[in-house]
Amino acid sequence: MMGPGFGYRYGFMNCGSIAIVIGILLIVLFFFFISKNQRKNKHPENFVINPQPLELLKVRLAKGEITPDEYQKVKETIMK
Repeated sequence: MMGPGFGYRYGFMNCGSIAIVIGILLIVLFFFFISKNQRKNKHPENFVINPQPLELLKVRLAKGEITPDEYQKVKETIMK
């Protein structure tokens, strides 16, 4: 009496449980990497500030093209 469902435990049922476990692991890893990436991007030390505008501003201050007050105002604007 070897009909459907006899002998091989309903076809590939054992492989089906392995596939479910692998699928759950993939979903967990997906959410782990998404949350890790979001946490990393929230920290201000990860933001790169382009030093070139600040260097140009310092040069203009050194040449006397702008006053120290103007330097501070522009620097605050750049840092925002």
